[in-house]
Amino acid sequence: MDKGFLIRILAVYALVLTLGAGFSAKIYHDSRTLYGETVSLVEQGLPVLGSLSALRASVVAQEPILYEYYATTDSARFRMRWQSNRQRIAEHGAKVRQDFSGHPRLAVIDVHDKYIDALSFDLDQTLSSAPVDWDQARALLEESSRHALVINANLDTLAEDVHARVNRKANLAQAQVDAINRTVLFYSGSMLLLALIAGYFLNIYLAGARERRRLALFAERNPNPVLNLSRAGEILYANPATHSTLAALTSGASPLVALLPAQTPARLAELIDTGMNTAQWAYVALGREYEATVHYLKDFDRFNAYLMDVTARKEAERRMEYQAYHDPLTDLPNRRRFVEDIGMAVASGEMGAVALLSIDRLRGIVDGVGHAVADRLLQGVAQRLLQTLTDSANLCPNARLYRFEGAVFGLLLPCLDSEQAPERITREIARGFQAPVQVNGQAFFLGVSIGASLYPSDDGVAVNLISHADRALQQVKHRGVGGYQAYDRALSVQASERLELENDLRHALERHQLFLVYQPQVDLASTRIVGAEALLRWQHPSRGIISPDQFIPLAEESGLIVLIGAWVLETACAQAQAWREAGLPPITMAVNLSARQFTSQDLAHDIAQVLTQTGLPPQALELEVTERMSMDDVAHSIQILRAMKDLGVCISMDDFGTGYSSLAYLRRLPIDKLKVDQSFVRNLENDPGDATLVRAMVELGHSLNLTVIAEGVETMGQLEFLRGTGCEEVQGYFFSRPVDSLVFAGMLNAAAGENPWLHSSHR
Repeated sequence: MDKGFLIRILAVYALVLTLGAGFSAKIYHDSRTLYGETVSLVEQGLPVLGSLSALRASVVAQEPILYEYYATTDSARFRMRWQSNRQRIAEHGAKVRQDFSGHPRLAVIDVHDKYIDALSFDLDQTLSSAPVDWDQARALLEESSRHALVINANLDTLAEDVHARVNRKANLAQAQVDAINRTVLFYSGSMLLLALIAGYFLNIYLAGARERRRLALFAERNPNPVLNLSRAGEILYANPATHSTLAALTSGASPLVALLPAQTPARLAELIDTGMNTAQWAYVALGREYEATVHYLKDFDRFNAYLMDVTARKEAERRMEYQAYHDPLTDLPNRRRFVEDIGMAVASGEMGAVALLSIDRLRGIVDGVGHAVADRLLQGVAQRLLQTLTDSANLCPNARLYRFEGAVFGLLLPCLDSEQAPERITREIARGFQAPVQVNGQAFFLGVSIGASLYPSDDGVAVNLISHADRALQQVKHRGVGGYQAYDRALSVQASERLELENDLRHALERHQLFLVYQPQVDLASTRIVGAEALLRWQHPSRGIISPDQFIPLAEESGLIVLIGAWVLETACAQAQAWREAGLPPITMAVNLSARQFTSQDLAHDIAQVLTQTGLPPQALELEVTERMSMDDVAHSIQILRAMKDLGVCISMDDFGTGYSSLAYLRRLPIDKLKVDQSFVRNLENDPGDATLVRAMVELGHSLNLTVIAEGVETMGQLEFLRGTGCEEVQGYFFSRPVDSLVFAGMLNAAAGENPWLHSSHR
């Protein structure tokens, strides 16, 4: 844009300013005129209307005062209010007379006002005399109202005159405002249009100037190196940042070309050959990482190269990637890397194995020494595992270790020579943990459990291989002895069936598939039934009767045993009470408590509630707890057992002999009965050791003043042996299998004089 055009633009702006000044002068003149009209309206019209309105309100107020006097005959109040109102009428009337001097309607108003004042006096005289002439008083009130209406009509006429004057002046003012608005719109639109035209072209001029200046200073002010290169890679120009960068890296001892990659001429030629105008280069120069954006300027046959040092960013990216794929505690690759590496190993097409390695007994160590020591222990375990894999490199040179989660590590064993290689490596790992791991001067003996799956034979998907290895690991853990287990498809089938069975069990109670059977407990001296053990059964709709050995562990693991156990207790107690109410011989109902029930703080309360609801006497209920349950936390067990004993129920220690109870602990437990486990009774005729153990158990029970009952009695020889030891009670197939409530009631109802077992059909 030339200088002459700029002068013309400035001339337009001068014209705009001149028009603005003229517009301002006109607006000022019209505004002063409007101001005069407005002042006249405000100072003359509006006060007159106010005076008329106040006078009318005072006139109207006279009538309520007169009627109140008529209603109350309170002369003193009337005179006070009447004089006050008459004073206001006089004040407002004076203003109105001043505004409407000589107006004929004022004389009419004054005449009627005097009539009203005279009527008020007459009313006062009438109401003050005795007796009161009420007809006369009403006539005076009506006459007063008529005069008030005349006054109000005349005041309204005066107000209408004032309104007419005000409206005329308001219309004049509005016309002047409209004229001002039209003027403002015209002048404003004209100036705005001129300003926009001039501003548009001026902005183009100024923007072009700014852009030219910015481009001229871009390279000079850029904090990163900017180079201008020839086709041969020769540096034709370098901005100040290039020199300062080179000086910081080499103290100025290297040429500028050291900031570019060695293949710069070849790369520039390639950019031209491809017909592209821009290229991105990533390279290392002078020990730093750079990214360069190169633009080809065809008009000048030159290149502009913009360099950026990305060393810090690349290091941060590598650090973040490392953290994303490594465990911060052990510095081992983590679960995410484990999955990705398995996928790449499987894709190689060679045989290998995926293993999960669990450090046994670590949970107990954490509880004993705390997490800080346990973390250092895990670090020591990781180092020992790495050392073991290094020492066993001949078995699998590329074996890799990962931190999977918690105390579980992952192993990737690619390129195996046989399916037996994982087991051999496992033996080496187990051998490596025969020596304790030292942490802070403490020695920790650890065990190792390992589950493995092979690829591609077991599966070809990483998550499936890990899942298979985990199932094999759980199989090892169920054995409880550590060691190694390879994945077997039968494990998956078992796991699926187990899951399906657990899902069915969740609905078994609400669908009334669970039921109880009862096995008699017999007194050896009289051979009479003295008790019944309630046993749980499951009638599955498609599988038939499912053994308790199958579904009770599932119920324990899933927590369903709490609901099921509560149902068993309530059902068994209700059945025992029903037999009592039917007149059958009273017996004791034995109910097994689960481990989860036994640890509940509300157990005694729940038992008391069931006894109250069913009406069963507490002494008719026998609760069986296992030896293992009671020995886990002896102090807690004693507290719970005493709470139950306080209810009056009988407590029996079930499966006695299979746990690890000591005589000292046993003496402290508030129990009533020992129940010899059937595993000892089963072989006592053929195994002298079992016979000796059973005899010792009976003697131990008697020494503690406990009743002894033996379960699993199936032969006459077993029965006679137990009778010889002094065992008080027995139960087992020799007398009867578990039967339903109706059959059991029939057994209770057998003739008292006949031995019910001589012709028993329930064995």
